[in-house]
Amino acid sequence: MSEQPGPFELKTNYLRLREDCSAQVMPLNDEFWPKLMGGQLGDFRNEYLVIEMQFSEDWPTWEIHPNGDEIVYLISGK
Repeated sequence: MSEQPGPFELKTNYLRLREDCSAQVMPLNDEFWPKLMGGQLGDFRNEYLVIEMQFSEDWPTWEIHPNGDEIVYLISGK
């Protein structure tokens, strides 16, 4: 019998949703963002990256996503 994966936290593991509807858990570590920005994790063509972040202040700058879209949801605050 194979072991079933347990729950994971989106604060410490991101989720890649692939075109074939499969999902890959991607651990968040110091190498994640440099590898993602450098194309070492793939081009995410027809894929989605699901992440959760927490901020206690307004963002000082705006982001640009020329090759994709971003959905931001606010749980509390204004």
